[in-house]
Amino acid sequence: MENKIHSLGFRLVKLLLLAAILAFTSFQLLYAAGIRAVRACVENDNYVKLMDEKFAVRLQDYIKTENLSVSDTEKLNWWSDRHWEAEIQIFKEGILLYDSYYPEGLPAAAEGWEMPEGGRTLVFADGEAELMVYGSYGYRLYVGVLVAALLASFGIFLLTVMAGIRRTIRYIGLLNTEIRVLETGELDHPITVQGKDELATLAKELDDMRKAFREQNRREAELTEAYRGMITGMSHDLRTPLTSLLIYTEMLDKRRFQSEEQMWSYIKKISKKAHQMKQMSDRILEYALSGEREEQFRMDYIPEQEAFYDLFSEMESYLSQKGFRTAVKMEWSEHPIWVCEEYLIRILDNLVSNLEKYAEPESLVVIRTVEDADSAGFQIMNQRREMTEEADSSGIGLRNIRRMMEKMGGRCMVDGEGEKFQMELLFRK
Repeated sequence: MENKIHSLGFRLVKLLLLAAILAFTSFQLLYAAGIRAVRACVENDNYVKLMDEKFAVRLQDYIKTENLSVSDTEKLNWWSDRHWEAEIQIFKEGILLYDSYYPEGLPAAAEGWEMPEGGRTLVFADGEAELMVYGSYGYRLYVGVLVAALLASFGIFLLTVMAGIRRTIRYIGLLNTEIRVLETGELDHPITVQGKDELATLAKELDDMRKAFREQNRREAELTEAYRGMITGMSHDLRTPLTSLLIYTEMLDKRRFQSEEQMWSYIKKISKKAHQMKQMSDRILEYALSGEREEQFRMDYIPEQEAFYDLFSEMESYLSQKGFRTAVKMEWSEHPIWVCEEYLIRILDNLVSNLEKYAEPESLVVIRTVEDADSAGFQIMNQRREMTEEADSSGIGLRNIRRMMEKMGGRCMVDGEGEKFQMELLFRK
């Protein structure tokens, strides 16, 4: 019921009723005032005499122009028909010769009618005659008052209706302007909601739609940025295994191995890095084709020694071949840690890449395990190299490490103040 009361149709009906009441009341007042003014005018003797005199003057002009005689009844009838606001009688020597009330001819009883007093003299071609005028001059004024009152009340009706719908028309114009703003893609501009009618409901729905589009665009932007970051990170992570693969192939090509066993060890490492690169490139292609915005990964509980031992050994061997001195201190936790093996490999690859770029080769790289009540992991410390302008400082590697640790529910703590660099990675038990 409340919705019906505030509806546009109900408001329009109320407005039309109000306008009709105002128009009818105005008509009554204006018409009554006009009638009083007309009555006061026509009941004034001076006004009647003035109008009779004007009427007689017009008739005399017509008689003179047409050179009429008293017997020219047809021409007198023609003039009387066009001046119907008054009736005339024409007497000559006291005898009634013409009466406009009887255009076809005087009745037999007219022979005994006497001429009243107050006549006016008319000059005809055949002599003078007396004119009696019986005017109804108020009729034209009454009609004029009626027409004026009707027009005024109709104007009041229109003005009332226009004033009542003006606000609605302006609101429609405002909505039209705001919709045009939305069409330009400006989703931060709100839609104005006024009242409780259908227009207000429409405006609220438009504003809700605007908010939904804006939120959708925001989510799309976030997902696109996350997707871009994921692809960028995985592409960056391809560089470290590729570098390792090139180093091992170069060592085989230049026969830098001491035994056949070491040669096969290098071959196995090349195969492992090649498979790792293929897996990552397949993953990038899979994400690109499927349109997924979040990287899929599998978590599992793994003993700490099983998770880190081979990776640290390979890391130590690689750094040694690159001229770094390393010190690895391991005290394995009894509790398994919650990790993704693929992420763990990529994290270690990023660490090796960062050490190769930013660590001082002659300094000692210390790697040791750490543990607290809820988590276990490792810490790596080294001395910073003096950086040059040409050095790559995009920070992608560190961002990748942080992102992967966050996805696994772990923690990444970095202390990079001064010449020393320290990173601590903790995984949930």
